[in-house]
Amino acid sequence: MLAVADLPEAKDSIIFNIRVSDDVLRQEQCRFDVFHVAPSSSMRADALAQYLIWKKWPKWFVLKGTAPSDKDYDAAVERAAGRFGGKIVEQREYTFDTANPRTDSGHQQIQTQMPEVTQGAPEHDVVWVVDTTERVEPEGMGVSPDSKFTVATSESTSMAHVIDNATQKLVANVLVDTRPREAKFTPDGKQAWV
Repeated sequence: MLAVADLPEAKDSIIFNIRVSDDVLRQEQCRFDVFHVAPSSSMRADALAQYLIWKKWPKWFVLKGTAPSDKDYDAAVERAAGRFGGKIVEQREYTFDTANPRTDSGHQQIQTQMPEVTQGAPEHDVVWVVDTTERVEPEGMGVSPDSKFTVATSESTSMAHVIDNATQKLVANVLVDTRPREAKFTPDGKQAWV
């Protein structure tokens, strides 16, 4: 993108960045003709940090990936913790490795690897996963009418994750049809449709 923005032929053009979240593109590598539609890593971290603090979930256990872009996002999470009063109780590196991405949705590996990687973690309110690679793709969320439960969908793992909002605990992982995009509760809250 920067190579195109720097071309003499592009000097009167407007370039829209719809994908890259790197903070450096909005700072040291900023170009006057590049407009960023995608939020930066700092913007995402700040938004989530503010929400977590508002929900009174200040203790964060951070699982971070090993990609270079993960380091940028991890720095943004650390900065957001300082800005908004979050406390990172521990950080651990984590590498998600699927068996066969063409035939395996990844949920089997997640179900076995997550208990291992989180074992012995200090008391925390939230597990914040800093992984900028596109293997696990959270997609949608629905909150029950009585606000007791949240269902979060994960498109690439084909799962719906049910969270008890009062205890802030994951109560169920449900394998659903491929690529779930959203979750909606019926008005009476008795069913969640994914």
